[in-house]
Amino acid sequence: MADIDTRKIVQNAAPQSFSILIISIIYCVITLICLLLGIFSTTTLVVGILLLVILVLCYFSTPVAYELTDGCLKIIMRKGSFSYAAVTRCTMAPGTPMFSLRLFGNGGLFAGTGIYWNSTLGIFRAYVTRAGARDLVMIEAGDKKIIISPEDPAAFIGEDTDLT
Repeated sequence: MADIDTRKIVQNAAPQSFSILIISIIYCVITLICLLLGIFSTTTLVVGILLLVILVLCYFSTPVAYELTDGCLKIIMRKGSFSYAAVTRCTMAPGTPMFSLRLFGNGGLFAGTGIYWNSTLGIFRAYVTRAGARDLVMIEAGDKKIIISPEDPAAFIGEDTDLT
């Protein structure tokens, strides 16, 4: 069991899963088609531009690394980062969070990010690039549950570690 004051872990996000890769490719192709067809129709061009804006936002909010230091979890994205303080627990994610209801966020364009709900975890935040049960780590920070997908989940948690 690691001491919260001495524990420092930095890992890249896991490579994109096949399903996320396929969703991303299909979305990019549809966006490109709308932009090209926009030559003939203003409405299609507006839709293409809207899809392009969403694509860029999702691309830049894709997690690329995770850092757990001094009781804080930092999600490093392509552009910027997001932090959670007061991390108390770091374990493999229970159950199968991939069967969840998205309340707000991105459900597969370059990553799965946002706020989700399922019957096992309740409401949780996700910053994942893979969705297999063995690929996911659950971090508890205060009353929040955060699901991440580091490159090596077992090494990220070290063991079923309670950090209190």
